Amino acid sequence: MFYFHADRANRLESGMIIAKEPYSIMKNESFISTLCPYFKDDFLQHLIAMQKENGQGLGLHAVQYIVQPKNLSVTQFLLELFFEYVRFLRYSNKPSRFQSLFATEDKATALKFMKQTNSDGQIFTVEGSGLFFKGDMNWLNNSEMEPSMQMYRADSYWQGLKCSEDKSYIPFWEVLLELPVKILDKVDI
Repeated sequence: MFYFHADRANRLESGMIIAKEPYSIMKNESFISTLCPYFKDDFLQHLIAMQKENGQGLGLHAVQYIVQPKNLSVTQFLLELFFEYVRFLRYSNKPSRFQSLFATEDKATALKFMKQTNSDGQIFTVEGSGLFFKGDMNWLNNSEMEPSMQMYRADSYWQGLKCSEDKSYIPFWEVLLELPVKILDKVDI
């Protein structure tokens, strides 16, 4: 099955394979380790092990949020870290956001995402061969950092639940495709 990926950075081409790469998060280790007393002891070791080549490496999302966080708020950084923490604890059978390519099930949702992020990028069809997960991206759209509320939101996201049960609510489904992922065709937009 193929999905749609919004290439906001205009760096992809048809035929490319996006793979996990061994990036170093060591420059952020001291900051992350100051947070780890609030997490389970082995969470920092999990993050460090993910980066290494034999630990599978990281995807571009992790580079943006953990390795080289530019123009990123502390709230966004902590939110991504917290969602990975909950996945690590309870949903290790799901692909990590830090080792995945983000996609949508249809072109219209990819276009909606590009409009919401003020992007003038391009859209490609993509195909993964590993794990995948479908979650409602709206669970991440909250600056509320109270731990019990974030635990609830992250847990609901990883369960694949809609962010609201209101009948008029429209979920914003994203699909995490575990790397490697093949870039197929550019889509006319």
